[in-house]
Amino acid sequence: MTATTESRPKSTSKKSDKKSKAQVGRLQGSSFVAGLEQHAPWETWAEKLANRKRPVTLKKLVGRSCRPLEWSIKVNTESETVDLLRLLDSLKRRPQKGEPADWPAVVSDWVETAKQRAPSQAFALESIAWAHALSRLAVRLPAEQWCDLFAFLLNTVHESNAAAVDREDPEHAICSHLFSGELALTLAYWLPRVDACAELGSMARKSIKDGIVLFLDGEGVPQSNYLRIWRALLACWTRCSLLGEFVPGRMKKEARLQFEWFVRQSLRSRRDDGRFLFEESSVSPKSRDDLVKAALRAGGDQADHDVFSCSNGDLSPGKIEYELPPSSEHSEWAEFAILRSHWTPKSPYIGVAFDHSRLKSDFGIGRDVIWCGETIPDIRIDSKPLQIESEWEELCWLSDKDVDYLELEVRLSGTWKLQRQILLAREDGFAMFADVLAGGTRPSKIEYFRPLPLSEELELSPEEETSEVFIWGKRGLGCMMPLALNEWRQDRSHGEFGGSGLRQRLVGTGLYAPLFIDLDPKRLRKPRTWRQLTVGEQLHLVRRDEAAGFRVQIGKQQWVIYRSLNGTANRTFLGQNVINEFLVARFLNDGEIETLIEIE
Repeated sequence: MTATTESRPKSTSKKSDKKSKAQVGRLQGSSFVAGLEQHAPWETWAEKLANRKRPVTLKKLVGRSCRPLEWSIKVNTESETVDLLRLLDSLKRRPQKGEPADWPAVVSDWVETAKQRAPSQAFALESIAWAHALSRLAVRLPAEQWCDLFAFLLNTVHESNAAAVDREDPEHAICSHLFSGELALTLAYWLPRVDACAELGSMARKSIKDGIVLFLDGEGVPQSNYLRIWRALLACWTRCSLLGEFVPGRMKKEARLQFEWFVRQSLRSRRDDGRFLFEESSVSPKSRDDLVKAALRAGGDQADHDVFSCSNGDLSPGKIEYELPPSSEHSEWAEFAILRSHWTPKSPYIGVAFDHSRLKSDFGIGRDVIWCGETIPDIRIDSKPLQIESEWEELCWLSDKDVDYLELEVRLSGTWKLQRQILLAREDGFAMFADVLAGGTRPSKIEYFRPLPLSEELELSPEEETSEVFIWGKRGLGCMMPLALNEWRQDRSHGEFGGSGLRQRLVGTGLYAPLFIDLDPKRLRKPRTWRQLTVGEQLHLVRRDEAAGFRVQIGKQQWVIYRSLNGTANRTFLGQNVINEFLVARFLNDGEIETLIEIE
């Protein structure tokens, strides 16, 4: 398939900067008690609250073995928060052995401490847990203290709703969402007949709708700045979706549709171990699966359920009578792409986030993370470092039956520019990460080093005599081949590669630094080789800083790769005539080549 390099304008945000602010109407616990006891003694109210059969607990909505609030726990969540969530989640209608002997003291201590706390996800989750426990706490607390707790939670909702949201800070944005959205909806769910909660359902839905529109691109892809709160968003919206079915009113159609898309994007962004891309660690594997299953129940369709089953190995894609959704996704607006070979276990994937001047990638196979983090190279021209002077811009995206391909560009100091090529070949079983440095006006000494943020759980095994490096986890994962370097390690005239980073040197006006990674474990023990090819133009040899060609062979399989560094021209290499800027092709048995991708 042919793709063009026609630049597309950056999408502008269709999200409004306006946010209505609710008036903060503070509720006093003592006055609320007086209002209640005009109709019946507190003991009567407490018994009715504790013994209601409806509404049911969130755990019953999801599944008795689940702890829905723990879906949001991070690896650095303090143990005090986790213990409190579990304590409140375990409450029965009547006090049980093992509970705190002095609930009034527990509540009083928490409220007084909470008044001094800055907004955080932990604080928000604790508040939501207290809201879910209000009914069962009624028989454990005196009237005024129960009402003080309720008033504090209610006032927290109003204060959050009135506060400005720092959209550039993911932590601040999700905290605001949890307080003014989920906490408000939780109070409306449990206390629907309390006048003070009457408006909370609509207030919560508006907050959730505003958050969904803020965070997502229109098709469920979060802006790359919010990738680290992906789990928190999915957990929050899933709980709210389940609760919202029992609170008067409906979620706006636009927000509902975006949530359903977000569920599917979550399947694309999910590693085999249940973690999301760029997520270092999180809750237990069971809790990870519980969240996805609940999200599928709340916003998934049959295709989503089948995708989940295929990804877990419980269902073969070949047994499905319809075509599954594409396993890859890309959003120029969100500055995020997911390259994924298939909806099967142990499938290779590459996540790419390119917001502002940052460029991060998450690369792995199944549950094995090969690397995750920043992959910005250090480039020096005549010993002077080049600086990034623009945001990353997308030049090309292509996804078809053969490959997923993403190309990005950023301006550097002076006339220099850097292009990053990321390619994942589905059936051929390899990936390629290549940098194109171009724009020099005169030959200069170029020093290039690209660090690889490799996982500490991996073991690298460099070959003694040749330049390739094998990647091992619990099994063989792949082999990295630095194509621009000599195959034989003793020749370091153009650079070296030890696995943790690629170093290249050249005198010229540009440089091409491709890293070819074989991802087929069946080929790991087969002989392999690569060669830099001679490129010609009008009977003259083309310099390495003008164009580069390579031939890669693993066992009986062979590929050819070509890249021009100074625009298109009619050139030849290996008996092939090319006028493209970029070409990747496989050799067929008859010696002909079959194009995987070409960029004109």
